[in-house]
Amino acid sequence: MKRSEISIIVAIISIIAFFWLIGYHSYYVTKANRERVELKGRISDLEISLKEKEETIGSLAERIKAVETEIAQTNQRLREAEVEIASLEMDKQSMRVEIAGLKRNRDILETRARRLTEEKRMLEAKLNSLVELKKAMQVVKTNQRNQKILALKENDQKRLALGNRGFIIKDRQFTMLKKLSIDVIPADVPKSEK
Repeated sequence: MKRSEISIIVAIISIIAFFWLIGYHSYYVTKANRERVELKGRISDLEISLKEKEETIGSLAERIKAVETEIAQTNQRLREAEVEIASLEMDKQSMRVEIAGLKRNRDILETRARRLTEEKRMLEAKLNSLVELKKAMQVVKTNQRNQKILALKENDQKRLALGNRGFIIKDRQFTMLKKLSIDVIPADVPKSEK
């Protein structure tokens, strides 16, 4: 093979290689351009999605602040409720003590009421019979007489404590009060009136 043929073959191969390289290059450039357009579309989609997510994050941040404010208010109300519960517990405890005292008083009063009811029943039974009525009248009269005697004895004791037991002189002093003496002298009366 001759040089000229080799040059032609080399030129043909070069041309084929050149066209093949151009085709290869244009294929990959077209492919790269398509990928770039796709990537730009994806980037714009991602930017839109990012903006939406940023807006969502902003709204979520506002909601978080609102929820935190609500939590703080709820915690404040909870503390107030705990204070009120503690106060109510103290009131409840004092009421329990008061109820226990009232129950004791009720039991005492019920016992007294039963006793008085029984006494009333007995007194009614006594008063219903004449014999018992007479005996009751005698007992009442005796009690009144004894009360008068006691009152007189107490009065005598008081007078004894104040008096001198009938002595004129006690502890070398007169116990009788001095009497006031008034001397009356007739005034000069004119003779014409007589």
